[in-house]
Amino acid sequence: MKEQLAEIGIKVILTPAQSWKHSLEITTTKPDYDTALLGWIADTGDPNDLLTALLSTSSIGVHNSCEWSNKEFDNLLIQARAQSIERRLELYKRAQMIIYEEVPLIPLFHSFQLGAWNEKVQGFRLHPAGLLFFNNVFIK
Repeated sequence: MKEQLAEIGIKVILTPAQSWKHSLEITTTKPDYDTALLGWIADTGDPNDLLTALLSTSSIGVHNSCEWSNKEFDNLLIQARAQSIERRLELYKRAQMIIYEEVPLIPLFHSFQLGAWNEKVQGFRLHPAGLLFFNNVFIK
């Protein structure tokens, strides 16, 4: 990425974090950077979890590393939590349009979940959120 950005005239100085604790400190509690490369794994399929954690004003200093704040966006999330699925979909689409227009972060990719199997192993299922549960797994 550094080389690709250099091609368009953006000079990048990399400052790697010394530890996970240090990474959290420099990206949430004491932000001191122009941009950061971070990852996130959603543990549910509910858009509220991802949008609230990464972009709500209330998450600044916790997970909202870009320190972006938008009252309309926040209000749409609050409204959506108490609605039917159809209404939530509409409100989340509106919230995502605000993200699209203001670009507080740039998603680069989403990982794929891969699994291998052996006919002797029974009961294992891939979980949509990438979690691993082995309580029903056994060898036949």
